[in-house]
Amino acid sequence: MSRPLILCLGNIFYRDDRAGLEVCKRLMEMGYNNHVVICDMGLERCLGEVSKRDFDVLIIVDAFLPVPDSDVKPGDVIVVEGFDGIRESIVSNSIVNTHRLPLPLVLEYLRSSGKDFVPIFIGVCIENLDICDEEFEECKLSESVEKGVKKIVRYVIENYLNGGTSI
Repeated sequence: MSRPLILCLGNIFYRDDRAGLEVCKRLMEMGYNNHVVICDMGLERCLGEVSKRDFDVLIIVDAFLPVPDSDVKPGDVIVVEGFDGIRESIVSNSIVNTHRLPLPLVLEYLRSSGKDFVPIFIGVCIENLDICDEEFEECKLSESVEKGVKKIVRYVIENYLNGGTSI
């Protein structure tokens, strides 16, 4: 039986960049607290917490920027599995993220520190990066990204937390 850990990335101050955080928030509301790590202020700040956990599947959930001249639209969800798949996606720029530490480097660090796991990146393409300020309560995900978040929550539960189907 697999031991998944869901690492949700994002920034609460930018509308759709919160999508990954929203996934973990919803999973926690459903009682999956032991399976999630919320990382809202930079991936590097969560490495200590991740390295303390026991897992064999690391699911990284994040928003990503649309790539020019691609068929990916806001709200689309992508799933990339394995070290090579993630490295190739980032190098080829089919995944463009906004983090200081490149995801392949973080994954290699965890692996070199003795973790034996399969990494999976699940991302939703953003639509709106408006800054959320005083009206934070009104700062909701765009409709397309909200649909993507719901897909991701269902996918993670069905495929990693309860077994089942796909997106």
